[in-house]
Amino acid sequence: MRISASGSARAALSGARRLGFQYECYRVLRLPLSGATQQPMPDLPPGFSFAEVTTEAVAGGRDALIRDCDWYGGSGAVGFALRDTTSRIACLQWYWFGSRYQSASFWPLSPTEAVSMQLVTLPAYRNRGLATALKRLSARSMADRGFTALYSRIWWTNEASLRVSAKAGWLRVGTLLRVSLPLRQEPITIAWESQTR
Repeated sequence: MRISASGSARAALSGARRLGFQYECYRVLRLPLSGATQQPMPDLPPGFSFAEVTTEAVAGGRDALIRDCDWYGGSGAVGFALRDTTSRIACLQWYWFGSRYQSASFWPLSPTEAVSMQLVTLPAYRNRGLATALKRLSARSMADRGFTALYSRIWWTNEASLRVSAKAGWLRVGTLLRVSLPLRQEPITIAWESQTR
């Protein structure tokens, strides 16, 4: 089964929303890390540096878009950033694993797998390949920490994020659909795997 972002699918979902049905639909992507530690570190974009970041560094960032992501940090989380020559965080990514991920679990993970929960690039730095570079660099760092695979969920019509992930080598492994019905408290969750895994 394949959900497409066609105009007719969007129109049908829009009509369902007007009737009180709410939905969330995500593509689930995976990046296997076997052999990643034997590969050279991916190249940095010119004028940028890559490093792990702390919750405090994100909370103290210059830009509200970055500061608003500080809550992703903490126990069971690790963040990475690309900084410009003035040390401004231009692109930020957070991974969750273990018990931290269980609070937002959407796909089964082994203890050596983690999930990219947030990736954001400041508007002034978009369309320069920073998100793709950060996904590659952070994946290598996660492999160095002993993780064997990474996952991500991306809104089904977010073509820009899906392209970034494809360029960074991530593969689509499934789709996640949650539907909230007008008279039902708990949403109905349907997850299915793709043929590519």
